[in-house]
Amino acid sequence: MGFECVVSGLGIHIGSINSCEDLVEHIIAKKNFYNKKAIVDSTNKAINDAVKDLNGQDIIAITNDKLSTDICKQYNINNQIVAINYVSMIKEMMHILQTKIDSNIVLVARGEDGCVAILVNKTKERYMTSLSIDNDITIIDEYVDNKSGSLNIDDSKNLINNMMKLVQGIVEVRYCLKLDKKWYSQLYLWDTLEKRELDLVLDGIKTTIKESELPNKSMFESGKYIIPVTFSDTQDARITLKKVQDELTKVGLFTTMVNAIKNLQINRKDNIIVFVVEDIDSINDQINELYSISDRLLDKGFIWKSTTGSLYVRKNVDKPQIVFMNPPGGMFKSNIYHKLFSKLYSFVDENTKDIVRETYINSDNEMVDRYLSECVITSVIMYMLDVIGIKPDYLSGASMGEIVFSLLDMKVPNGERDEYTQYIEGSISSIVGNKYNQSMEYFGRDVNLMKYYIKYDANKVREAIKEYDDIFPIIQGSPTDIIIIGEKDSCESLFKKLGCIPMTLSDAMYIHTPVIENMYKKIYDMLVEVGAYVDADKLPYKLFSTYMCKEMDSSSEMFANNFASILIKEVNYMEALEKLYENGARVFIDLSTTQLCTGWAKECFKDKDDVEIVAIYENKNTADYVVDMSTRLLASNVSFDYRKIFSRLMFINDKTGKFEHIELVSDKMDKTNKYEQVEIVSDKVEMADNYTDKEEEIKVESKNQVSKIDDNIVLRNYIKNQMNVNRQAYNVYLERERELYEQVLSTFRNETVNKDNVINTKTVEVNKPKKKCLWDREQIIEMTENSMAAVLGDKYKEVDKYPIRARMPLPPFLFVSRILDIDAEFGELRPSSIEIEFDIEEDCIYRVGDERISNLIASEASHIGIFLMGYIGLDVISNGTLSYRALDSIQIYHSDRLFRVGDTMKMIYKIDKFAQNGSTTIIYFSYEVYNGDELITTSKASGGFFTRAELESNKGIATPKLKLNPVEPKEFLHFTDKGKDSYTEEDIAQFYKGNYEACFGKDIRIALNEKYYLSHDVDMIKRITNIDYNGGKYGRGLICAECDITPDMWPFEVHFKNDPVLPGIVMIDGITQLEMFLFAHAGLLGHYDKCNVSMINDSPISCKFRGQVRKGHSLLRYEIHIKDVIEKEDGIYIYTETGIFNDDVQVIQIGNYGMKITP
Repeated sequence: MGFECVVSGLGIHIGSINSCEDLVEHIIAKKNFYNKKAIVDSTNKAINDAVKDLNGQDIIAITNDKLSTDICKQYNINNQIVAINYVSMIKEMMHILQTKIDSNIVLVARGEDGCVAILVNKTKERYMTSLSIDNDITIIDEYVDNKSGSLNIDDSKNLINNMMKLVQGIVEVRYCLKLDKKWYSQLYLWDTLEKRELDLVLDGIKTTIKESELPNKSMFESGKYIIPVTFSDTQDARITLKKVQDELTKVGLFTTMVNAIKNLQINRKDNIIVFVVEDIDSINDQINELYSISDRLLDKGFIWKSTTGSLYVRKNVDKPQIVFMNPPGGMFKSNIYHKLFSKLYSFVDENTKDIVRETYINSDNEMVDRYLSECVITSVIMYMLDVIGIKPDYLSGASMGEIVFSLLDMKVPNGERDEYTQYIEGSISSIVGNKYNQSMEYFGRDVNLMKYYIKYDANKVREAIKEYDDIFPIIQGSPTDIIIIGEKDSCESLFKKLGCIPMTLSDAMYIHTPVIENMYKKIYDMLVEVGAYVDADKLPYKLFSTYMCKEMDSSSEMFANNFASILIKEVNYMEALEKLYENGARVFIDLSTTQLCTGWAKECFKDKDDVEIVAIYENKNTADYVVDMSTRLLASNVSFDYRKIFSRLMFINDKTGKFEHIELVSDKMDKTNKYEQVEIVSDKVEMADNYTDKEEEIKVESKNQVSKIDDNIVLRNYIKNQMNVNRQAYNVYLERERELYEQVLSTFRNETVNKDNVINTKTVEVNKPKKKCLWDREQIIEMTENSMAAVLGDKYKEVDKYPIRARMPLPPFLFVSRILDIDAEFGELRPSSIEIEFDIEEDCIYRVGDERISNLIASEASHIGIFLMGYIGLDVISNGTLSYRALDSIQIYHSDRLFRVGDTMKMIYKIDKFAQNGSTTIIYFSYEVYNGDELITTSKASGGFFTRAELESNKGIATPKLKLNPVEPKEFLHFTDKGKDSYTEEDIAQFYKGNYEACFGKDIRIALNEKYYLSHDVDMIKRITNIDYNGGKYGRGLICAECDITPDMWPFEVHFKNDPVLPGIVMIDGITQLEMFLFAHAGLLGHYDKCNVSMINDSPISCKFRGQVRKGHSLLRYEIHIKDVIEKEDGIYIYTETGIFNDDVQVIQIGNYGMKITP
């Protein structure tokens, strides 16, 4: 038997120690509290790293509350630990309710299976995972008990409060730092949350601190200032703006902001300009701009925006309304949310469980259970928004999203709730879990039912569906977003006719179709019988029926009609959104985590500038999110409690340099017109980087006292040290919330690069700081070689099932170090883009000399487009039946600068459009390649995803019988006649090694500035079969060569996994190699005292790819025809045309390939 170790905020849980006090002593004394024999070295190191810097100056908190650690688990596979951060949901939802922790704290709790020590804030964020270890290092699988995955409807707040015991405790301990005594013994007793007080031990004296003495508000530090300017008419606007400018000059940004907020509070007028700025210059520039257009400020529909986020909207309705949008079922991150709620339910206290059991819907149907869990999630999100003062005027949902709202507010006067909820659960289960019987009853046969999301003209889809009796539109979100279900073959026929590409969805059921129409009356009658209704008159908002497209009243008949229709009738959410707009709605807030409703609303209202669409889960930090939301709501002039938002924000006082927050007056005091009711409270906030050895004073304000304490020097140094140590882990966490413990474990691979053997298809870890990115090289390799879902999430699990899918090459042919940015969405075939970088290291396989790198990488890095298509979800759409191949390209070079070891190549890749021809998907794309900030090359190209049959049937490029073009024959420019016209494999090998005399003879003269040589592994020329300076298609020169293709060639192992094919760019690089041989043979490389060889700038190079070289034995032939050779003042310019043949089938054609030799 081993024991359980929970890494929690870089802390530990030891199941073998049952005394909190003993565990504290072990941590402080750095005692050997673990069994070395029971754990592997990496875990040993992890625990050591977690506690090595703890000492008697750290803050230790103890709780006697029972705490289960089962809610957060992770996998341990081959000692490589990857966190599954289930509690990210708590962080997302509850962050706005909790206070930021500014200091390092150790929280110790007695758990059900031992004690837990949590070191909070080592990386400035709260998070938890766990690791189970025993003698055999077994894999711990995540288990969810569906029966315990119950769903709270009416009492979700109580449940959430119980869930948050641990986090609340940590928050409260944070305020123990602000006491009037200097501490020497950091032992704090946090005992029984129900008492809402803390017992503090200082110098052996126990002190009790009550909850009322602890600040309880979350504070979010904003780097921007919000200055609302309210006015009634144009003249008033000009006067007020001038006053703001004068005030800025006198008192600065912070005080001007405070006065503007006070003025808004007591003297709000019809119009509001909201300035969001970082400095005085910005706001002055914006005010001057508004002066120049002030005569337009009262024009209805007029909108002004700035690049800093400032906003003014001239309302075109008297009372703009707020709508909360709730998406169809499954649009939350179910794998995180549902499992987490299931786990948390099992560890709340028994009293809460009793309450929950009375109001939960318990289901044996996992999908029903998962969907209904969104009732709890939705109520939590609404509660979170209410905390910052945002209340809806309308609740509007689609499908399950509407059911959630109905259940939250439903009354059941004539029936037992338990009986009713069981019936509801049974009805939903019968709808979603009985496909076979429903198919047999409606169609008389079993239907292979599929569900698809289509990004296409919805009207055209509807018209085309009329030809089929087994396809149904079920949800329409916008004019170009529609979801359908139907028999698979019929759907595929539909897509072929429309020429559209769908995205396959899971959970195909007959909801929203005529197939289950017979369920309507049964549900309707039951609801009427029990008298279920919503008390619309007493609700603080209006429930909006999507099916009926109007507000709900309090009648049981209306509730029954709507509820019975939600899952049975088709959902047209587009019509609901349009009707809500007619009713005065101007702010639409998406409650989901996927931003599905956000996309629908943006498409519906793309021509309406007065609509604000807000997504709860945007990729912003909390402060920026709150600033952005408050700005948009204020500017839209909607009704919300902005006092709550401002009371949660902290701003830098530009006069003092300290963070300060604003305490606004209550509603009761709002009409007193007294400025002094706005209180400014300072709270010095410093990052650990700024800590010094100098002792400073912190002012503390509590209910009973205001006093000062000296900061502990040792603690400050410790914090500074630990923040620096963990900076990299912190940055990674904030960027992607993944690989949280990679830095803790320090499990860097100790692989050694063998410079004599350049080929190494395995990843070689380089121990150097990582650059900021979306996904780094390790993650990119994981997605390419193993699993997309492991990095991108569960919706890519279907992709991982396909052995042949849209995947890039593997190292050493993977020229991507990091992905910096991406503009694409899963399932949306729209113009998309991606930005990458590639660090050129010494072991780059395509070195052509000591430091130079082949131009090949500038083209081959475009394989990032394959990843982009995989990210969009093409494999799901095509069921893994397609392989990617290049088609055509036009490439232009813009610089003579060559890539060298140590450079970083950057590429910006864009998919411009899509086309479909039968089962084939064609993409038209372009890309730009930079070396640093210098543009090297641009390309416009196309590629396709083809079936195996289409690839095998390709006959290559038609090659008519050779005819000389009607141009004047002109002998190829050369300066020696001493060379042979054919060369053996041994000769070519000497050339690639840079042994020119061994290849050409002692009289050869080559004066390259940098010696040209290649690794044997990348050479593409084995024999020169003919050199004729008067031959070729143009009569100006010809060189022919051969390369033997064998199954053991390394490119087949990496390009692509499970779909080996020789890269076209590798074959094209053979052209450069062959032309370098020709230039040496002709004496061109010795014409100048010293020379360089590069591509000709501003000369388009055309490429056609019409065949493939599969893994096996074949003969590759090159025919390079010289088109022209021009000697200019700055060098010799050579233009060629090349055909590449595989067993006499032309697979590639290159036109106007231009290279130059310059002194």
